[in-house]
Amino acid sequence: MWVSVALLVMSASMRLKIWSRRDGSPNRAFTIAMYLLALGFALQTPELADPIDRVGPDHLSDLLHVLMILGACTILSLIPLRRPSRRRYRYPWIAYNMILGVLAIIASDLGTDPLPAAPRYQHLFALGVLSTCILIAGTAIKELRGGKMLIALIIAAVASVASAGITVWSLMVAPNWMQVHYYDLLTVTSLFSALGMSAAGLYGLRLASLRAHADRSPVANR
Repeated sequence: MWVSVALLVMSASMRLKIWSRRDGSPNRAFTIAMYLLALGFALQTPELADPIDRVGPDHLSDLLHVLMILGACTILSLIPLRRPSRRRYRYPWIAYNMILGVLAIIASDLGTDPLPAAPRYQHLFALGVLSTCILIAGTAIKELRGGKMLIALIIAAVASVASAGITVWSLMVAPNWMQVHYYDLLTVTSLFSALGMSAAGLYGLRLASLRAHADRSPVANR
């Protein structure tokens, strides 16, 4: 899990070089989402989860993990909704994700119930991740013209979709297996998501650097 966290933090920190750019690109939103994902995955490590659970409800770390991941998914899903033709869907989408977050808090019994052993809790979590990934993948595929950043985003989305699908399937047909292997599944999913997000984030950093270099070149300023 820490490999995924370190990869996300390192890639997001490298993107801070373009934090101040105001060229209409979603630089800040993407970087914030990467940090939230890293924090969400870190909250499932014993080093963070155990101290948090000792001072709060028994499984507060699970609830914080869910809220961080849903927050990152919300921010990421708003990126393709920046287009003028899609902006009318932004506020309904935000409201939808906020409702999911509130329902997750209720389903967790305010952090008392563990995520792997609470089917309704996991269904809400899987629904939030799955719907976000479908939105990202669906809009990205329409705009794919050899864009490597979009391809990396789709890889991350597919990894999360696979995780959400396995989660729902496992809860329905093999709940005991899910409880035993939940953290193993999360570790694998976090790695695939971290690789996809980092590839997309670093490619965006490269594009921003190339644009900045082109803006400073003598030919561009003639």
